[in-house]
Amino acid sequence: MKYLTFAFILIVGLSFHATAQSYMGGQSARTRAMNLVNDGDNKMKLANLKAAVFAYTNAIEIDPSYADAYMKRAIAHTRMRQDYEAMNDYNKAIELNPHLHYLYDERAKLKMLMFDYKGAITDIDQALQISPDNQSLIDHKAEAKMAIEDYESAIADYSELIAQSPNDTLSYFHRALLYIKTQQYDAAKKDIDKALSMNPNSAMGYNIKGLALMNQEQYEEAINAFTKAIEKDPELAIAYFNRGTANKMLRLTTAAENDFTKAIQVNASLSHAYFNRAVLRKSLGDNDGAIEDYNKVMELSNNFSNDALFNRGIAKKLQGDYNGAMSDANAWINQNPNQPEGYNFRGNVHLLFGNYKKAIEDYTFAITLKPDEAQVYYNRGIANIMSYRLQNGCEDLQKSIELGAEDVGDKFIFFCN
Repeated sequence: MKYLTFAFILIVGLSFHATAQSYMGGQSARTRAMNLVNDGDNKMKLANLKAAVFAYTNAIEIDPSYADAYMKRAIAHTRMRQDYEAMNDYNKAIELNPHLHYLYDERAKLKMLMFDYKGAITDIDQALQISPDNQSLIDHKAEAKMAIEDYESAIADYSELIAQSPNDTLSYFHRALLYIKTQQYDAAKKDIDKALSMNPNSAMGYNIKGLALMNQEQYEEAINAFTKAIEKDPELAIAYFNRGTANKMLRLTTAAENDFTKAIQVNASLSHAYFNRAVLRKSLGDNDGAIEDYNKVMELSNNFSNDALFNRGIAKKLQGDYNGAMSDANAWINQNPNQPEGYNFRGNVHLLFGNYKKAIEDYTFAITLKPDEAQVYYNRGIANIMSYRLQNGCEDLQKSIELGAEDVGDKFIFFCN
């Protein structure tokens, strides 16, 4: 009996020990996973994204049901622009916990980065069902609507934010920008004045005021507003850029160039400042300076790169670098095979080389793409005349006149009568 009792105690003890281990093991898995997520967070703060992903992945392997680990790994993937991996992680996090509004919000941010603005709005609407009065969500939704040019709906969102927080100057400024976009200038002025009355030291407020005035072609008043913005914040690069644009509209070229230069000094990655300074320099005959700026625009790889390539080719042509101009024309056509201006420009370069046959081919293709372009008919007419195809050339000149080309009549009389 003694042995039986001992065996019973031994079995019960082992059973209790196993149960405790199982219970403690489950608890330990989440704890260890949380520790690894904290480690990943620290790696994120140090911008060591690969190490952060590694830590979050280890956390997921230990506790595959830990939604936050998937979300944080998704954020790391997003910063590395590994969008597919990030989307998979957000989807898994939401599958595990569909009741957290911030998961939908984070996935919406990724969708906006991927230009899926309608998908982002759908996610934010889902988040708002969970957290109806969340102002950040309403703001993000308005931003997505702005991206798809649903301005009136975005205005309604900012109006809702203002109703919830009447002293939120940022919402007034955002709504003012939308009013400017939709040419509702009186409403924009009212919002700007209201916000500036609450925050008279807002440099961004005076910058937006300047934009409203510039869009109404009140350039001198706009310059005053941009100057006020710069006085409030001398490091506000966009205010220098905007003032430069207003100065350019008034043909104050020196002041405009100085402002674009100052904008670049404050923010060396402000691509549109380089682009506008390049255009200004080209108009002043400084093709070397223009080419330098176009190179910088293309180096920054942004939405202006395509235009910079085209304009750089023109600057090289004006500089006399016809080989460089031809190279840029070919590159631009490769990127934009269905745009007539590229073929017209390359035709002009062929014309300078005396290669009239290739020039005519390019002009003809440009006309195929856009049959009502008077300048291209004129250019092809000159190429035909230069290659002793007088009848074809005169027909092209006549067509350009019919399409409204100016200053062609004298040439038509000289060559064709």
